[in-house]
Amino acid sequence: DAYGDQPFERLLTSTLQRTQQTAAPFEALGVPTERHASLDEISWGTWEGKAATAEMHGEYLALLDAWRAGDYQHALPEADSALDMQQRLQPFVAYLKEAHQAGIRQLLVCSHGGALGFAVALLKGDPLSAVPEYKHHNTGLTIFEYDGAAFHLLAYNHTEHLTALRQADH
Repeated sequence: DAYGDQPFERLLTSTLQRTQQTAAPFEALGVPTERHASLDEISWGTWEGKAATAEMHGEYLALLDAWRAGDYQHALPEADSALDMQQRLQPFVAYLKEAHQAGIRQLLVCSHGGALGFAVALLKGDPLSAVPEYKHHNTGLTIFEYDGAAFHLLAYNHTEHLTALRQADH
């Protein structure tokens, strides 16, 4: 409801069910929708679908430390590395630029926390070592503006729109 009055020209989601469910109210408003596999969550490899353990948490922290140190090929077993995610998202960044050239200015992108961290770093022009610093709340709002040459971060991970929902639950 919070952004239903925004004139979104296009809705872009991952191909995964979670984002499609989150974005469904906008799709129901008639916003033209596209699914992009490049927006799918980072693959956690052999960890997919498993409950986290203390050992897994330690390995995850080591992964983030490796990326911070510039080891972008480091990955969990059979999972995506930082380089894998960069390669997956580069065509999406190109798509955003093409949309701008075509006159499409207001896009709503619904993705996953891990993928969004990489997208924010790429759009800002940050090195992949910055990715671990970008944390996202579920349905947090991040806004970029593209001026034809560079993306500019206007808002990061805003959750004010969730206040009414939290108050309604109490």
